[in-house]
Amino acid sequence: MDLVIAVPLAAVLSPFAVAVGLAIKRQDKGPALYPAKRVGAEGVEFTMYKFRTMVTDADAIGGASTSARDPRITPVGHFLRRWKLDELPQLINVIRGDMSLVGPRPTLDWDVARYSEGERRLLSVKPGITDWASIRFRDEGEILKDEVDPDEAYDRLIRPEKIRLSLMYVDHASLRQDASILVATAKALFGHEPVHGRPGFDDDRAKREFFKITEDWSTKADQQQWELARQRYSLAAALGRGKVLAEVGCGTGYGLAQVARFTKSAVGIDIDEWNLAIARERAPECDFLLGDAEAMPFRDAELDCLVGLEMLYYLPHPEVFIAEAARTLRPGGHLLVSMPSPERTAFKASPFSTRYLTAAELNELLDQEGFDVEAYGSCPVGGSSPAKELVRRALVRMHLIPRTIEGRAKLKAVVFRNMRTLESIEVDPERAFDGLSRLDHLSAAHSYAITVMVGTRRSSSR
Repeated sequence: MDLVIAVPLAAVLSPFAVAVGLAIKRQDKGPALYPAKRVGAEGVEFTMYKFRTMVTDADAIGGASTSARDPRITPVGHFLRRWKLDELPQLINVIRGDMSLVGPRPTLDWDVARYSEGERRLLSVKPGITDWASIRFRDEGEILKDEVDPDEAYDRLIRPEKIRLSLMYVDHASLRQDASILVATAKALFGHEPVHGRPGFDDDRAKREFFKITEDWSTKADQQQWELARQRYSLAAALGRGKVLAEVGCGTGYGLAQVARFTKSAVGIDIDEWNLAIARERAPECDFLLGDAEAMPFRDAELDCLVGLEMLYYLPHPEVFIAEAARTLRPGGHLLVSMPSPERTAFKASPFSTRYLTAAELNELLDQEGFDVEAYGSCPVGGSSPAKELVRRALVRMHLIPRTIEGRAKLKAVVFRNMRTLESIEVDPERAFDGLSRLDHLSAAHSYAITVMVGTRRSSSR
C-alpha cells in the first residue's frame, strides 16, 4: 500500500515540491531540504527529509521542541507547517523503505533512550508520516506558543499522550486502521480548523454548542422518549452496580445522577462546558470533567463500566473511542453503547453528527477491540400508531424536524398531551432489560429505532 500510494503521489506532487523548494531558496539562499537523523524500526537510525522551515543552523540556537512563536521559523516555514507541507519529502523515505505512510512518528536517539520497556514497542514497526498522535497534535506549535520552556512543556503536555496514542496504533495495527488514519488525516488538513488549546481536546467540535441538542433535566419528553431514557439508564445502573462507572457524553448529568445511587463512584465527561456547568450544579454527588471521548482522562484498566449513550455518531473517529474503552476497562468490564439505527425507515440524522454506524459495523469494531457483544433492539419500528408514524415520516421528508432539543419538545407538545420532564425518570436496575429485544441476527436491527450493545471486555484480545 505504501508504494502504490507514495510513488504516484510523489510524481503528481513533484512540480509543487520544486516550487516550494525554490521559495525556500529564494527566501534566504539556504538549502531547501532539512536532513534529520531519526530512529526507525528495530532502533536503526536513518535520515528523514523535510522541507526546511527554520533558519539555517536552527539546531544550534534553540531546543528540539518548537512553539508557533519560535523566532527561528521562517515566513515560508509558517505556511508549510500550517498545512503540514514540510513533511512532503518524506514520501522519499516511504519509497526507500525507511518509513511507512502510517505509523508512529520517528523520534531522536536521545528520546528513544528514555523509552521504558513498554514504550520500546514503538520500534517494532516502521515509523510513519502520520498516525493518531499526529492528527491529535496537528497544531502542536499552538499548544506550546505561550510556554516559557517549550521542551519542558512538550514533555509535560504532549509526549505522554503521543506515546499512548502511538502504542494504541501499534497494538491494533491493521490495514483498516491505516486507511482510517489516512482519511482522518485528510479531513484534519482540509475539513477542520486547526486545534488550539489543551492536548486531546477538539475545539472545533466544542464550538458546535452541543448544549442546544442535549437533553436537560427540564426537557419535556413524550412517553416514548421518557421510557427510552429510563431504559438506557436502568441498564447502565445494572451493569455498573457497586462498581466504578463513567459516562462519556454525559450532557447535563440528569441520568448519571440517578445511576450514581447504585454505583461505587460515577464520573461524567462531556465536551460542552455549558452542559457541565449545569451537571455540576444539579448533581454534586458525581464528578464531571471536560474531556474528549477519543482521549479519556483515565488510567489503563481503571473502570468497571463505561457508558456512551447517543454520542458515538458525533465522534470524528468512533474506532478511537472503542479502542479507548478497551484500554480503560478492566477485563470483564462492560461498555454500554446506544444509538439510533440508520437503517430504519425515515431515519433523521442529528445536527453535528459525523457518521452513523450500522449494527454490523459497530459489532465488528467491538469484536476487533476485544469485546464479546450482546446486541439489542429497542422501540420497534411501527410500534407507535400509524397516524403518528405517518406524521413523523412527513416531517422528516419535508425537513421540518427542529434542530434543537427545545424546538423538538415544543413540536411534540402539539402532538402529545402527556409530557414529563426527564429528571423524573425512574431508574431501576431490576427492570434494565424491559423493552429490549435480543438481536440474534444483526440484520434485524432495521426493525428497531434504537440499537443497544453491551460489550464485555475479554481477558485478552483476539
